[in-house]
Amino acid sequence: MKGELFIVSTPIGNLDDITLRAIQTLQNIDFILAEDTRVAKKLLKHLGIKANLQSLNEHNELKKIPIVLKHLLEGKNIALISDAGTPLISDPGFQLVKQAKKEALRVIPIPGCSAAIAALSVSGIPTDRFYFYGFLPKTKNKRLDVLKKLVKKEETIIVYESVHRLSSSINDMIEVFGKKHIAVLCKEITKLHEELIGVNLEEIRVFLMENPSKIKGEFTVILNGKKSSEINNTEKIDSILKELLPIVSVKVAVKICSISTGYNKNKIYKRALELKI
Repeated sequence: MKGELFIVSTPIGNLDDITLRAIQTLQNIDFILAEDTRVAKKLLKHLGIKANLQSLNEHNELKKIPIVLKHLLEGKNIALISDAGTPLISDPGFQLVKQAKKEALRVIPIPGCSAAIAALSVSGIPTDRFYFYGFLPKTKNKRLDVLKKLVKKEETIIVYESVHRLSSSINDMIEVFGKKHIAVLCKEITKLHEELIGVNLEEIRVFLMENPSKIKGEFTVILNGKKSSEINNTEKIDSILKELLPIVSVKVAVKICSISTGYNKNKIYKRALELKI
């Protein structure tokens, strides 16, 4: 019998957020792969679980995969955990899962906490559609390139940021999205000093500037999606379409107008047909 690989979600702050199924799984496997064994030991001690711990992180994952697969093929049951939250979500483990699937091994999710979903659920920003990016690039130029793509998203946007780059990233967001863009900074979700900060990017920037002592840990930023489905600046659109429609096709006029304004092509097309009549 082949072994099974369990992808076990762990608490993101409050240790009591561990699920009963996660506890049962960690009690009954052969060994645990942990992103940082020191962090894992604290959780296991809290749960009263004694287990064989081995490390699997971004530095050793590729080297460890053949060894782990060998154990699984020999019938060992293994759990993968990250330092906090759901493994593989901006954490190591993808390459292991990919290779396990290739070997036709059973990979079982043990769901639980995710900082992205927890933050989104209390942000007050639309939750019906969202785009999770993860951590933004470390360098300013690359970060701006990513943000210029994200600003076109209609869905709510979720990004992670570290304490070291938070202020710089918020300033870059203001440069791309505008200071009044709706956004919420989620700080220390499920922990003692949990806090939701701001209603727009400028309020977040001011908070960070005035409270440097509170900039600790990792953060989740929830950004409102682009309201491209609701055309507010009809005057600008009408102006462009009226110039283009007499000399080019509706299709070309709509494409040029969409590129120029960033608005949804379907809405511009409807407006173009109205003006064409």
